[in-house]
Amino acid sequence: MQRCGPQARERQVRQAPRDGRDQALELLGLLGLLQDIGKTRLPAALLEKNGPLTPEEVELAKSHVQHSADILATTVGVPKNLAALALLHHERQDGSGYPRGLKGEQIGLYGSIAAIADTFDALTATRPYAEPMSPSNALSYIYRERGHGFHGELVEQFIQCVGAFPVGSVVELNSGEIGIVITQNLVRRLKPRVMVVLDTNGNPLRPQKILDLDKDPKVSPEEPYRIRRTLEQGKLKIDPNDLLL
Repeated sequence: MQRCGPQARERQVRQAPRDGRDQALELLGLLGLLQDIGKTRLPAALLEKNGPLTPEEVELAKSHVQHSADILATTVGVPKNLAALALLHHERQDGSGYPRGLKGEQIGLYGSIAAIADTFDALTATRPYAEPMSPSNALSYIYRERGHGFHGELVEQFIQCVGAFPVGSVVELNSGEIGIVITQNLVRRLKPRVMVVLDTNGNPLRPQKILDLDKDPKVSPEEPYRIRRTLEQGKLKIDPNDLLL
């Protein structure tokens, strides 16, 4: 049988009958939700430690991957191959990952996708030992690691899916106001819809102002609104998740 890499397997998923695609998407969704379930078996003090881990603690933290596989292997009602797939989300394309140091095609399509999604989620989440990255900075990190840590073509497709300014990104506008991206623009990626939450003096706006940058709203008669830069979410006094519920 001819071997095929992640790109070829991805084409197979896209070209599969609808039922097959639905099953593949469901499996990927479950993988994303459950691949870290093994952390429930780790000490709370380890997960909540506010500082660098010791070498022993690092190894203990890595054990969550095997715990996830063990839990899923004995869980009724989940796909049988979910446990094996949960072992893959910390593997890296160049073999630097864990627990088995797999490389390239050994990781497969689902494992390569899971690694990208897991890293993006971790970098943008609030962690005891680090402030969350802005989504755009997290994407920049993942992009720099393409071909080494992550599958290059899948990284590019991931960025195309979430956009230059993913939903939830905190952005500074050229007016000096601060907003949160609430809707992607699938055609004009640099012009999403933005909810302005802070005025130019950093004061909360009540009610918030909605700008559809695709319609070129104006800061002044001569200048349309545009995004100047993204900001780290930790610098915003308002939790974007509270506004996006």
